[in-house]
Parts: sequence; structure tokens; C-alpha cells
Amino acid sequence: MDSTCFNYPTDTRIGPGVIGQLNDLLPTLGVHRPLVVTDAGLLATDAYKKLSDALLPGTPNRDWYLFSDVQPNPTEANTRGAAELALNNGCDGVIGLGGGSALDAAKVCRILIKQPELKLSDYDWEADWSGLLPFIAIPTTAGTG
Repeated sequence: MDSTCFNYPTDTRIGPGVIGQLNDLLPTLGVHRPLVVTDAGLLATDAYKKLSDALLPGTPNRDWYLFSDVQPNPTEANTRGAAELALNNGCDGVIGLGGGSALDAAKVCRILIKQPELKLSDYDWEADWSGLLPFIAIPTTAGTG
């Protein structure tokens, strides 16, 4: 199977080995120190190994950061932990790896990075949300991601 790329409205890449394109893709998005958001259950999988290998020669906790404390149906406090890790370490992009919970947590993390004081119960759907950090979703299931 060949890989495919389409835009709807963002690039979507599908196919064997696509994760290996990360090192080429990240700089085009202005990402040099990404935060990876996932759940602890994925850390022992081939999916996580492929992602961490693709981020080499970077060093974890120096060139890229890992937040793996995502719970099923993540809470605001849970996603806030990811945002704080990103803010404290100068992360300039977010990579979500996993199912719906990990990908949702990664997306909310971007909002909390932009507005750390925001309470999600006060989220303004009409607000200007431009300027969020670049986001890459790597779904491991065929879910809502």
C-alpha cells in the first residue's frame, strides 16, 4: 500500500511508514520541541516505540517531552498537567498518540497552553482560538480522534 496525503482542512497522512516522516514534517510546522501526549498503557507498545524512534536523534526530556498520565475520559486537571509540562519546558507543538482520550487531552492541552488561566467551564466557543500550537494526531484506534 502506498501512502496518501489529503487536506481536509489539514493534512492527513495514511500508510505504512508515515510516522517516519515526523522528523521532516515537524520543522515545516515550526515545531522543534514537541510534547507527546498519550496514556501509560501505550508506552510498552510498538506504536509508542515507532513514535519515539521517529523523534530521534532527539532526547526525551530535552528535545521532546512526554506526558503519559492521560486517564480515560480525561478531566480538566488531567489535561492541565500536560499543559503545565509544555509551558515549563518551552514546547512548541503537541503530538497526540492514542485513542479518543489521549487525542482529546492533547487538543485541550493546546487551549490551556494558550490560556493557562482558563477554566474549561468558562470556555468561549466564539473566542479567537488562532495561534494554538501545531498539533499532530496519531490515532491508534478508529475512534473519534
